[in-house]
Amino acid sequence: MPPKYIKAYIAGLIDGEGTITLTRHKKNEFRSPVVSMVNTDKELLAYIRGHYGGSMCSQKTYKSHHKQAWTWNVSGNRALALLRDVMPFLRSPRKHLRCMLLLHNYKKCTKRNGRYSEAELKIKYEFEEMFFAKTGFGR
Repeated sequence: MPPKYIKAYIAGLIDGEGTITLTRHKKNEFRSPVVSMVNTDKELLAYIRGHYGGSMCSQKTYKSHHKQAWTWNVSGNRALALLRDVMPFLRSPRKHLRCMLLLHNYKKCTKRNGRYSEAELKIKYEFEEMFFAKTGFGR
């Protein structure tokens, strides 16, 4: 587990450059938590990946004077572990709210095997709708 100062540093990066959301990896899957960040400093993103895992990929450079940018993202249980660590240090109200909603509700409405009754499915979709409505971001 990273020291407190690293958690605070990563929280600051998420506040400034990051995204906390629910997203699908495939069209027929349920949404899962994702934390992502874009930056031109590949080593910085690799540093975060060293602590929390995830993946990195390069962004397409559209103009010759633009710097190469990289995207790092982590999803699922690893994203939730990251959010647990950085939550006390987040200062952006929307990102803090998203973090709280995911940490307090996501596991309660998600089944490991992915098999849901009609009532469970309704609860899961209601959570997703509430998540996006309360936090003011689009899907």
